[in-house]
Order: sequence, then structure tokens, then C-alpha cells
Amino acid sequence: MAKAGTGELEAAVMDVLWSSSGWMTAGEVHDRLSSDRHLAYNTVMTILVRLWNKGRVHRQRDGRAFAYQARVSREEWAATRMDEVLDEVDDRPAVLNLLLAKMTRADRDQLRRLLSERSPRTKPGRAR
Repeated sequence: MAKAGTGELEAAVMDVLWSSSGWMTAGEVHDRLSSDRHLAYNTVMTILVRLWNKGRVHRQRDGRAFAYQARVSREEWAATRMDEVLDEVDDRPAVLNLLLAKMTRADRDQLRRLLSERSPRTKPGRAR
């Protein structure tokens, strides 16, 4: 069995936290992950501490253990990652154009509606 990379494990742990309705201990996260993977408890604990150090999760005492919760929603995290990727390129319009070309018609229609809602309305009598 291939060993999972840190990024893959962080994503798996975040998926568990996002699917939870509240705080989860490392043991609870481990139980959810161990049905799909053969991970040691210490591995899950290490990943949770790394995520906490990176500011991606909240942490609070729960008896002798810590409980964790995602700081932002899955959607907020995806938007942040998209913004970071755009910040890394020199030609943002080209990247946005390529992204639009890959979108489904339904996604483009949704984006058009969202942009329309955010655009300032032109006042009567003013040129567009």
C-alpha cells in the first residue's frame, strides 16, 4: 500500500472535520479515518497539530485531550486557495479565461448571476 503524503492526510482530516457538526477529538477523527485507511493515532494527532499550527483549525481542551474544529468552511477554504493560485501568476486574465473555458455552462451562468448581483447598478440617464 502506498504511503499517503502530508497534504493528502491534511485534506482527509479536514474532510472529516468539515463533515462534522461540532468539535472532534483526535480519537474521533482517527476512528472516522481508520475505516478507510490504516493510520496510527499518533499520525492523526500530528496532522491535527500541524493544521492548528497553520491556523486552519481551532483547538480547545476536552478533558485530558484537545478537540478540533475547522476555522473556515470547505467553500471558504476553496475560495482562499483559488485566490492564492491567482496571486502566483503573472497573467491573471489568461488564467481566468482558461478557467471560464473549463467551466460548465451551468457554472458560467451561475457566475454571471453572481457578478450581476455584485456589480454596481448604473443610474438612469448615465452611459453604461
